[in-house]
Amino acid sequence: AKMMALCLTNPGDAMTYVNPVEDKAREPAKPKILIPTTSGTGSEVSNYSVVIEGLYKTWAASSNLLADVAIVDPLMAISCPPKQTAGSAMDALSHNVEALICREANPISDAQALEGTRLVLRYARRAYHAGDDLVARWNMAAAATLGGAVITYPWIGGPAILGHCVAEAMGPRWGVPHGIACGVVLPHILQFNMPACVEKLAYVSKQVLEDEVYGLTRREAAWAFIHAIKALMEDMELPTNLKQLNIRSDDLDGFGEYIFKERQHTYALPRFNPRKLTLENTRQLMRLMYEGT
Repeated sequence: AKMMALCLTNPGDAMTYVNPVEDKAREPAKPKILIPTTSGTGSEVSNYSVVIEGLYKTWAASSNLLADVAIVDPLMAISCPPKQTAGSAMDALSHNVEALICREANPISDAQALEGTRLVLRYARRAYHAGDDLVARWNMAAAATLGGAVITYPWIGGPAILGHCVAEAMGPRWGVPHGIACGVVLPHILQFNMPACVEKLAYVSKQVLEDEVYGLTRREAAWAFIHAIKALMEDMELPTNLKQLNIRSDDLDGFGEYIFKERQHTYALPRFNPRKLTLENTRQLMRLMYEGT
């Protein structure tokens, strides 16, 4: 809907405006009233519109894609099925958590992303197992909207972190729904990035898990946060590795090479991601995600 509104006032087809780093729209879009029916993307408050090009996702970024009015009503998500509820929750969680470990994160985005993360970990299970729980639905809607706002900040960039870089490539390539792809990837990219951001992960863990990590070392607290995400996925009956998605192991080296040589630059990972990618450590990450260890 956002891209259609843009194309109605700007010449050319949608692909004319697909550019992650440059706003190519010259005219304001048609007025947009956005009402989310899931609690995941936060698209109602972001300046992005995702487009699938061939086997991979890309996107347009423009202030002209922002809503004129966003109506976030948890009643609109009451009928969302459990599987879609779970996948949407992991998309919202990924937006918030990836924003927290971005190299350019600051207290403005951290405050919103921390609250979004808390809300998902506290209410996603309830929304999944009891879809008519209006309190859970409201808090998940808030978490998704917070995540959508956070990823719009230029210092977060989309989020321009390894998790969405991989998830948005594997989704169209292997037919994996976006939220499920984000969920499978998230714990593993946190483990991958931990050597470069263990202090920040420990801080997030202590803010979100509170007494559960009292007295733990930084590394132990960071691991506790990763385990909490995996436990959430298991409680919502989601896959936690690529093997469970029936992805062929012999496809992974080539996919890892694509992430390293091409896709990381689309996402500006050298600028935003905590740990620098090499061909070898990217392939190791793919194997880690395959086995789920």
